[in-house]
Amino acid sequence: MKQNIFSLALVIALSLIFSGSVRGAAVAEPSSPGDSFWFPRQKTPKEISICRFDFKSIAEHMLAESLSGLAAQSVNDGTGREMLWLRGGGTAEYATWYDMMLNRLKPKVNETANVWDLVKKFADAGIVKGYILFDEDTSPGKVYEDRPNINISANVATVLAGVLQGVLVERKSESRAQQLGLKKLADAATMTKEQCFEKYKDRLNNHLLLAVDPQVGHNRDIAIAQRAMTIYGTGDFENKVMKWVAPLSPVLGWNNGKESDHTGLATRWGHFNTASNWAMNLPLLSAESWSMQIDKATSVDPREIDYKDKRSCHAFIMTDGDNLQWLCGSFITNPNFWANPRVSTIPMSWTANPCNLSMANPYAWNTLVSTQKGMALAEYGGGYEYPDTFAKNRPNREQLLREFAKRINEHLKRTGVKVFGFICFGDRWSADAKVAFNIFAQELDGIVGMVAVQYNPYQDSKGGIVWVNNRNGVKIPVLAPKYAVWANTGKVTTSTPQKIARLINKDATAGQNFNLTIVHAWSWFKKDATGNVLDAVRTDKGAQTGVLPVQWCKEKLTNDVKVVPLDELLWRIRMQHDPAATKKLLNME
Repeated sequence: MKQNIFSLALVIALSLIFSGSVRGAAVAEPSSPGDSFWFPRQKTPKEISICRFDFKSIAEHMLAESLSGLAAQSVNDGTGREMLWLRGGGTAEYATWYDMMLNRLKPKVNETANVWDLVKKFADAGIVKGYILFDEDTSPGKVYEDRPNINISANVATVLAGVLQGVLVERKSESRAQQLGLKKLADAATMTKEQCFEKYKDRLNNHLLLAVDPQVGHNRDIAIAQRAMTIYGTGDFENKVMKWVAPLSPVLGWNNGKESDHTGLATRWGHFNTASNWAMNLPLLSAESWSMQIDKATSVDPREIDYKDKRSCHAFIMTDGDNLQWLCGSFITNPNFWANPRVSTIPMSWTANPCNLSMANPYAWNTLVSTQKGMALAEYGGGYEYPDTFAKNRPNREQLLREFAKRINEHLKRTGVKVFGFICFGDRWSADAKVAFNIFAQELDGIVGMVAVQYNPYQDSKGGIVWVNNRNGVKIPVLAPKYAVWANTGKVTTSTPQKIARLINKDATAGQNFNLTIVHAWSWFKKDATGNVLDAVRTDKGAQTGVLPVQWCKEKLTNDVKVVPLDELLWRIRMQHDPAATKKLLNME
């Protein structure tokens, strides 16, 4: 999507303004994988080499990713001091994160080079021990969808690279590797994924998993740096690997087929999907992020809310904020989303991933906070997972849910986020979902409330609230969206901004109410010649997505409706439900 150059300039300027706050803090390095810092730990380098992203093929991209991973691994192991930055492969925002990272880590920056020259450099230094041969997957079809006869050898090679310290070399480029004097360490095409796993699982890191299409290069660097297993699929073998991975581990990348199938697979084994499939340079961006000052999101002061205002109140919250690669990429500067000038006057509310983002790319998180403009942020699940089926394949589901909630709690306190959200696989009000709601309510300190949607549909025209007790016995709401701004569904309550506005207005005529509409981030709408708002697709003339359709909806609301940020909506719900307890909590008596 075309970037707004002025928005990008604004972010770069803000990064310079706030660079003084991006510095090492007196935070101890976590001592074990069982503590709250779950993202792969990366030590900081003394030097950085820049690799030009001018690759002639996906195979060369994989070569560069593997080299980056081995360099990062050597820094972690104490055998090297230099890491790689792949320049030019991501969205324009990565230049900002790079500058902020340099300002904080202050490494020596070596000259820019192409990937093969850097392979020789790191081979001469003893970091690269040789190469892992693989065959390119040429199966026809779309990336990250089912294709017949997928060649998985690139993924087998990625596992072997982390264990054997070899770069990934596609068969057609083998002669070039040999010209550099590299030794062939293994031929991944001669080994099945099952054979690879059984032979090397004792040498792999079982606190991390990468799911990646063998036609995609991204995220292989961090998997190799951390010696992680790599998969692509949701069958018996992938279930076996998911069982082997320690519970509460992140699944990087994106997996094969239907979203609900592969996210459901990870969830049932007590893991979570990070949706990081197009993220770049995660080893460097996450380097010692546990010691970095993490800025806190702002939240409405509940004592300043005008509770005497008896209008109906409504909040609009954007979907897909659990998408880590989106928030690392174009989200912040995109004029359809965070950078839209209407965001604060609507005001918008956003699902987000503060937990994972603050660990994986704290520079993006701090920039997000510095440009928040009074909007509300909700942590979406601690990662993409379904709480009603979380750890269902484990014997200690509730114990794992509680431990996960405790870890999330530490990051909510660190990031200042006051609202927590869920996507349930099935009925959001099921007994299994309520078990999760109660556990999270007890373990998340200081949250205002929670939001629950279900995978399909996100809303059910009923909305509703379930009340759960926090650890102090105070009731907090779990709110479900009543409506969805979502294109081309053919449904009444999941529809265009204009139709949803009519429903919100109708509710308001019946008396004061507090409801939520969820906004599908990837839906497009357009206005006809008379100003009516219609469903659209991206290629339609005048089609708009993101924030502007919410503005169109707001313009159709009557004066009986007040649009508020989500945290304010939740405080109003609490005040209406139990004014005595809420006033006492806020010292407003």
